[in-house]
Amino acid sequence: MMQPRLFHRWSAAEGMMLRMVLGAKGIAYESIESLANDRYDAYAQLERRGRLRELARRLAQQGFYGATLSLVDIVLTADLHLLRLLDGVTIPLDLLYYFQRVATACGVSLEDGMAHHL
Repeated sequence: MMQPRLFHRWSAAEGMMLRMVLGAKGIAYESIESLANDRYDAYAQLERRGRLRELARRLAQQGFYGATLSLVDIVLTADLHLLRLLDGVTIPLDLLYYFQRVATACGVSLEDGMAHHL
């Protein structure tokens, strides 16, 4: 029996949304408020289209994406863990625990290289 996919493959548009959420250079905003609103809207779309809440629930049950730590876990953590730094964006708690689980399994800290630790 084939396991259902936890999320779909990221499209170019979703990659652009992620860059918007993280504040990629090259996008001009009229005010801080418009930047914040765009980030919130982009994150809401990313959360909905990427099914982040469902993904977080499944990762909480399984521990890792597959049976054991894999490259998929490392890529997901590398791509998504910086979302926790955005003010006003609420990442599913299970996803935050997953990021920490992956970092611990890899023997690294999610705080490495940051000027200020959370």
